[in-house]
Amino acid sequence: MQRKKFTLFALIFILMTPAALAQRYEIGVFGGGSYYSGDLNPGPEGQFRKTQPAFGALVRYNFDKHLSVRITGLHGSVQGTDENSNFNILPGRGDYYRFESTITEVSIQGEVNFLPYIKGHMETLVTPYIFGGMGYFMFDTTTEHGNDNHWHPEETGDYDNYSLSYLMGAGLKYHITEYIGGGLEWGLRYAGTDYIDNVRLKGNPKQNDWYAFAGVTITFRFRDSSRAICPY
Repeated sequence: MQRKKFTLFALIFILMTPAALAQRYEIGVFGGGSYYSGDLNPGPEGQFRKTQPAFGALVRYNFDKHLSVRITGLHGSVQGTDENSNFNILPGRGDYYRFESTITEVSIQGEVNFLPYIKGHMETLVTPYIFGGMGYFMFDTTTEHGNDNHWHPEETGDYDNYSLSYLMGAGLKYHITEYIGGGLEWGLRYAGTDYIDNVRLKGNPKQNDWYAFAGVTITFRFRDSSRAICPY
């Protein structure tokens, strides 16, 4: 599992190397949190309360002042429990369940800026934006069942611990300096699996899991050493 995670992040940084040579590219880092929505959570309040730290890296290519594409690698963990939920026990389940899962994701995303914005051009300092795309993620889940103070490990299911995800989100980009940009963003993922929480058939098999990353990005644009080239 660790080797697979290393391979995913190595791919991101290999792609970043040539990116630093061109002015249309940005590279950056992400820091924030991740949370889960599925069979084992008590609703929106529980999702946010169980937000876990997350981090990552990205490389962005700006087609023009409104359209960009980026590749992002993210790593975080998600948690859930139905102990305090009003819809916790489905037929056939006598115990409460709780879980924790680490998630490592690589995705490709298209971005649309509402205002004309591109790094190095300071006429528009802030713009909201939306994004969408597709990702590939791996997860590693541990689950317990029980009640009160008596909890027992739940057997891991026989399923693939990787899947595709389909993502959408929104954010805000802003200039810090001519070469440094900041951002705030939130992105929701629809997973192509119902097994992130390891509930399997004891949950709702008709609805796949969701997970989200939200946080801050810092990106860097490198000075173009060739004055003969002006990509904007």
